[in-house]
Amino acid sequence: MITSADKLYATALETELPTIAQEVVATRPFQRLFGITHGGLKADPVHNNAFERLTASHNRGNHSMSVARLANHLYNPDELEVDRIHFVLGALLHDLGHSAFSHFGELAFENLCHKEFTEDLILNDPELVAIWQKYCIDPKTILKIALEKTQGNPMTVKRDSGIISLDHLNNCLFDNFQRGGDLRAKKLAQKLLSHTFIKRGIIYLEPGQERLQTAFIRASIKQNTDFVFGPKEIILEQIGIELVRKLHAAGLIQPEDLRRNQPYITKKILSKDAKDIAPAEIKLLKETGPSLTAQECSQRVTKVLDPNEASRVIDSAYLFSIPVYDQENPDPFTDLRRKITGNYKIVLPYEN
Repeated sequence: MITSADKLYATALETELPTIAQEVVATRPFQRLFGITHGGLKADPVHNNAFERLTASHNRGNHSMSVARLANHLYNPDELEVDRIHFVLGALLHDLGHSAFSHFGELAFENLCHKEFTEDLILNDPELVAIWQKYCIDPKTILKIALEKTQGNPMTVKRDSGIISLDHLNNCLFDNFQRGGDLRAKKLAQKLLSHTFIKRGIIYLEPGQERLQTAFIRASIKQNTDFVFGPKEIILEQIGIELVRKLHAAGLIQPEDLRRNQPYITKKILSKDAKDIAPAEIKLLKETGPSLTAQECSQRVTKVLDPNEASRVIDSAYLFSIPVYDQENPDPFTDLRRKITGNYKIVLPYEN
């Protein structure tokens, strides 16, 4: 039996992944995902600096397995135009082509696209092709589920549609709280999951559960401002991007390197040559721990980096981050909901 490292789903979901998933997870392309951190260089409350986080336990492999498990749990043959096996495999492999540090590599190199690499692996990797032939699986159907934003496919939807995808529902239910969510938030996630279902290819919430959802999404937003999309987290990511671009300009790192495993690229980043090329960026990433506030982090950036680079990093952080949750504000939810990223759209209450 394949299980995720996810305690939430281990108690909330009764179903197991199909047997074929065991062979897929054992392949080299999928095993690589266990060495790619889900949050890249972003902070969490456990690790003292960015380079410790490179070996954090929450990775693209665990994330992908939890999305597949969620897909298996919510699958309804009467509401989807695909069989269970292809649906679950599409969920399992949707992130197969992610580069080291997840989206970080694509931000550093514009010509790096994890979706193109995902497609290439699913269609052409020898290990996966052998499995498709063995079980009479259509890889193009897997690709359609994994990557195509089409009507009736709950795996991937347009961010501005007001509809949440399986991938992003999993972010809310599982990924957010792998970085240190409180027990109450996890219990809310369990309850929300028990009232969620698929109808006509869209993820819905049972009527009458809006208060539960509001309580959960407040906790999810708080979690994201603390550990994912707050100014400090974006600052860390931007410093890493500046670092990789400098190492690339010096010939130490190539875009294709990020498609290898993460320890390989980490070794390059921590090499003596890298420290000679970008000492300020490496110093910042090593010294930026979870106890620092966004303001303290900004002050360090301004002090250590040259003015132009510091300005790029800080401006990007406040442009791309969501507002910091204000404990003094009696109702921050309404304002944050208008500004929140597409990942956290509310699950639609179902109406006949």
